[in-house]
Amino acid sequence: MIDVDDLKEAILEMANEDWYGLYEVIWHMNKVQPDISQATKIEAARSAIYSLLRAGQIHLGLLEWPKGGPPVSLPDSD
Repeated sequence: MIDVDDLKEAILEMANEDWYGLYEVIWHMNKVQPDISQATKIEAARSAIYSLLRAGQIHLGLLEWPKGGPPVSLPDSD
């Protein structure tokens, strides 16, 4: 079972370092809990990310790679 609070802490640690892709949350879980199903990981990631977004602790952004340029924050929405 995935502890969503632990996952939120890991996401916040990543977010404090730099911009990270949403897929990197799944990569993190693949390393720490390889035996959990992909569907369970996606649901846990969705729950943790939505919770952090609602609390204003993280922001989503858009980065067009490999074009370059800084990431662009996305407007808040539900």
